[in-house]
Amino acid sequence: MRLPTILTTKSEFMRFIEPKTVQKMLSDNIMRMWACENSSNIIGVIGARSNHIYLLFVNGNYHRKGIARQLLNMMIEHFNPSFVTVNSSPYAVEIYHKLGFIDTDKEKIVNGIRFVPMKFSIQSYAVRATSVKTT
Repeated sequence: MRLPTILTTKSEFMRFIEPKTVQKMLSDNIMRMWACENSSNIIGVIGARSNHIYLLFVNGNYHRKGIARQLLNMMIEHFNPSFVTVNSSPYAVEIYHKLGFIDTDKEKIVNGIRFVPMKFSIQSYAVRATSVKTT
């Protein structure tokens, strides 16, 4: 019995997240990573370069607790970009919208990876953040 192609070939994403690939990107300063952890486990991680998010994951048990926003803020504080881009998986589009990203194109498939190109404007984020009223 022949296995489906998806199980017999390495996808572009699987090659990207191999530890040796990630380590090389980190050591060559191509990507920077931040993690959020509880007392014993990593519960969220973001990997990015100057203005592009390569990956953003939060453990499902910790969704809707502000961890993705905190990781995004750490990336923004480090790189200080005027905008941030991401090629979001269809699964994550809703959370990126909640974080303030907008679609810049329709869904695409490149090298077998489905994604929606998105962009986040730091200027509009700063305006929103400063317009919040406190009592």
